[in-house]
Amino acid sequence: MQRSLKNQKQLGTKGNMKHHKLFYGSSYDRGLDILLLMWGDIKKAYPDAELFCAYGWDLFDLATVNNKERQAWKNDVVELLKQPGITEHGRVGKDKLEEIRSQCGIWAYPTYFTEIFCITALECQNDGLVPITMSLGALKETATAGILIEGGIYTRKKFKMSSNRNSSSSWVISMNGNG
Repeated sequence: MQRSLKNQKQLGTKGNMKHHKLFYGSSYDRGLDILLLMWGDIKKAYPDAELFCAYGWDLFDLATVNNKERQAWKNDVVELLKQPGITEHGRVGKDKLEEIRSQCGIWAYPTYFTEIFCITALECQNDGLVPITMSLGALKETATAGILIEGGIYTRKKFKMSSNRNSSSSWVISMNGNG
C-alpha cells in the first residue's frame, strides 16, 4: 500500500540541505531526553546536524511544580539542550512553528509516549519533513511517510542520566521493550 498525504510537499529530496536538520515539537517529556542523549553520536556521524526544539516547559512546569524528581529530570534535559547544534525555541505560535519546520528535513520523535492522535506528525509531513519515530500507538496511522521503528525506545525504570553525557553507554536502550 502506498503511503501519502494530501497536498504534502515532496519528502526527502536527494541532495536537500535540510536532511541534517531535525525538528522535535512535542512535549519534552515524551522522548526529547532520548534524542538529546543520542545527539553526540548524531553529531559525530553528521557534523553539520542541527536540532530545533519547540514546545517549551510551561505545561510540564504546571504539572510537576511540586515534584522534585521530575524537576531534577527537567534540569538534566535543560543541560543536554546546551549541546552544540541545538536550538531550543520554547513555546511558539503556529506561524513561528511553521517557519522552524520549514528549515528542517526530518521530524525526529523517539518516544515512549503512546499517542492517541499526533497532529505534529501530520503537520510535519505536510511541511515536507520525513518522520523518524516509533511504531507506537497512533503514530502507526499518522506518521505514514517515513521510518517507524518497532519496539520500545528504552526501559524507563532502568534509565539514568549519566554525568558522562557524550557517551552512548550512559543510557540503556532496549529495542524490544524488555530492557
